[in-house]
Amino acid sequence: MTESTEDNRGAAWREWAKADAERRGLPQLVPLIDGLSTIIATLRAADWNHDATGRQRAERDEGR
Repeated sequence: MTESTEDNRGAAWREWAKADAERRGLPQLVPLIDGLSTIIATLRAADWNHDATGRQRAERDEGR
């Protein structure tokens, strides 16, 4: 799946979820849906190869 397809699916889901919340009389969910959509997009775009320890590659390779 291409990145733009994922973006389109995410946008389509967000709009569907917001409309569903409004239809059910739950407008207070709209900001939560927007936040969730933003978080999901951020996670999908993240560089999962980043070393969370903060050590440089040479240090990791030496086994420190």
